[in-house]
Amino acid sequence: MTVTMLLIGVFTSCNPQRKIQKAERVLKDNNALAKICADEFPVKEIYIKGDSVLTLDTLYIGGEVVYDTVETKDTVTITITKTLPAKVITKTILVTDTVVKENTARVADLTNIVNKKDTEIAVLQADRDNWKAKAKQRFWWLMVLAGAVGAYILLKVKKIISF
Repeated sequence: MTVTMLLIGVFTSCNPQRKIQKAERVLKDNNALAKICADEFPVKEIYIKGDSVLTLDTLYIGGEVVYDTVETKDTVTITITKTLPAKVITKTILVTDTVVKENTARVADLTNIVNKKDTEIAVLQADRDNWKAKAKQRFWWLMVLAGAVGAYILLKVKKIISF
């Protein structure tokens, strides 16, 4: 009987993931999720005033010389007409302003991800430092053991010890 009640209690207990999904579904059905997100994470607009750029376009036309020959009975008259060079100047002022719209919800999400990764990195660095200390300790024990074996071989070769 107690096992049955325990199993019923375990399977009918509070499931936070299910509650979150239900809350999200209710908010989506009532179209309230967008309003909550917009209120919590408004779009941040940054207006950057641009510099004005002055462009000059100059066009020279002319310098044209026109020769006109008029003949009468015994006189030839040549008329030369010069036109003054025409000059067209166009001034264009271009101002480029920039509007930057920042998605603050995405920025907050990425900040949370970065903070989680920083925590993971700190844990991994602590673990790495722990293993480095153990490896260094093992190295020194290995050196002591190698020294002892070397001393034993040296004493055995010199016949100072007999075992």
